[in-house]
Amino acid sequence: MKPKNLIITLVTCLLCVASGPVSAFGSDGGILAPKERSVFYASPGTTVCSDFESRLSVMAIPCNGISVTSVTFNASGRTIESGTNNTVGVVYRYPNVGVAPDGTFIDALVTVLSYSNNHDSSATTFRNADTPGSTAGFDDNLQPSLEQESNNFISNAPWNGSITYRIQFVDNGTTTPRVITIAATSVDNDGSGACGGLRESVTYSNGFNQILRAAVTNQTIAGNVVTGPTTTQSGIGTGANYSNAALYINITQFDWTFSFSTTGNCTNGGSSEDRYGSLNLACQINFGQNFVSAAVSGTVFNDANGLSDLTVNGIGLGLPSSTQLFANLLDTNGNVVSSVTVNSNGTYSFPTVVSGNYQVQISTVQGVESDPAPATTLPAGWVNTGENLGAGSGSDGTPNGHLPITVASSSLTNANFGIEQRPSAGTSTAPAQVNPGGTNNITVPAATFTASDPSPGTVVSIRIIAFPNEVTTLTINGTPYTAGTFPPGGVVIPADSAGNPLQTVLIDPFDGNRTITINFVSIDAAGYESLGFGSAIQPVSAGTTAADVSVSGRVLDDQGRGAPRAFITIVGPDGSARTAITNPFGYFYMDALEVNTLYVVRVSHKRFRYEPRSITLVEELTGLDFVPEP
Repeated sequence: MKPKNLIITLVTCLLCVASGPVSAFGSDGGILAPKERSVFYASPGTTVCSDFESRLSVMAIPCNGISVTSVTFNASGRTIESGTNNTVGVVYRYPNVGVAPDGTFIDALVTVLSYSNNHDSSATTFRNADTPGSTAGFDDNLQPSLEQESNNFISNAPWNGSITYRIQFVDNGTTTPRVITIAATSVDNDGSGACGGLRESVTYSNGFNQILRAAVTNQTIAGNVVTGPTTTQSGIGTGANYSNAALYINITQFDWTFSFSTTGNCTNGGSSEDRYGSLNLACQINFGQNFVSAAVSGTVFNDANGLSDLTVNGIGLGLPSSTQLFANLLDTNGNVVSSVTVNSNGTYSFPTVVSGNYQVQISTVQGVESDPAPATTLPAGWVNTGENLGAGSGSDGTPNGHLPITVASSSLTNANFGIEQRPSAGTSTAPAQVNPGGTNNITVPAATFTASDPSPGTVVSIRIIAFPNEVTTLTINGTPYTAGTFPPGGVVIPADSAGNPLQTVLIDPFDGNRTITINFVSIDAAGYESLGFGSAIQPVSAGTTAADVSVSGRVLDDQGRGAPRAFITIVGPDGSARTAITNPFGYFYMDALEVNTLYVVRVSHKRFRYEPRSITLVEELTGLDFVPEP
């Protein structure tokens, strides 16, 4: 019988997990999953317990250069979920086989999908689905045992057999799928000289990223099948030359087949060895080389001019509005493979990314490995301006904080992102102008339109978003608009950095006293508009006639002296108001008031109170003096 020595392989990372402030094991030997207890790793061949950027789960380990979640099987703790033990169709539950990156305990549901053995009279019942370590191998491995009928061959014929498992990862105690990354390692994939030469082989279901084997190996790989030699390994799990590992990134299940066949006939009634398969998911084997991977790096820029120059560039920034950014590496299903912090200068790096297709996501939310991608968010007022792989001109076509990348064996640099802060639009009121009446225009002062853009951004234009109230026409750069002809999308006007339009804006107000409000948004050099609108407000008076008159007077204090900086408010019958301020000697003057009109005059002062006065102007009024109330 083929010897299968029990050898305990020490996984160095678990020593790290089990010690110090980041311990993943409780004093009673149980596995803990506190939120802030994680194991991290640096370069291949080193194991550290520190806050390195590439966060791993509580039970994750650096496995041949790649972070995987450690899964351990132990038949002593398994239960039968459904079916009959050691029979095709049986479903076993292995509880608490590991801890997912988000701290969730996971179980493994193991289903025996098929069994074949041409020297076994039973087509459905096999010897053992998971041979305990006291017989052969490791308890932490999934280890089927296949043998011929009563340990004897039943005919003069070749011998072949196989068993196929489906391994599903679920939340503890449930059937809810759990996404994790694993290295499915087949140990001791060898053979013997029995029946003219026996070879073992393992088959992995599709979905793996790559299969790793030692540089010097006794195995051949054809697609998803790895075949061993006809020689026997001296001991199980002692070397990589008879082992192989399929890397599955962010999967919930995979199928694994252990099989064997002979090249010659076996002797009827002759005895032979039992055949043991061995599947390990805790990175038992050091292959002396790593899974093929490459570094991915890039920069997040404060790209104030966006893609107006067709280039993602600018000033590197990782803390917009003092908010931390993260770079999340996503697989093709939108699950997180890794998450790193964007440095304050905007740079980020994933040191080891295995070959494949991915997306890099920039967000204020840090992703959790194997979980769905978090929301793509930026601080309030910030927007994505573009993404491009390369430092030169170009764009991935959709500014959305996601950049598709394809990783091979060479480092990928300049996976760059552009973000910028939107401008803002202000509100300002121009000095009142006299209503010219009829179809005559007045010019709205350019300074009435105000806007700003946080550095290094620049306002380059404004957009009047709606036809203003109380006007017959609005004329922009010589083009007149009415309420019926004003474009639904508004009118864009070039502006200086303060938001002042560089083209003349004219209005023809309705007759009488009016307050014209022109609403607009500002636009920066990247082409992004302010979220809120601003308003340029232009008051107009009813207009002057030959009957217009003025009023003047003086406001006194309690000593009979002039009261400076008193506010005079004259309110007309339609509620319109005009104001004036007394000079250092208490005098005030206001003109262009209508004759035969009743006005209410109020005086406001920070120290004294004055009785309002009602006046009807029939001619110029002088000497309208106010004395404070006692």
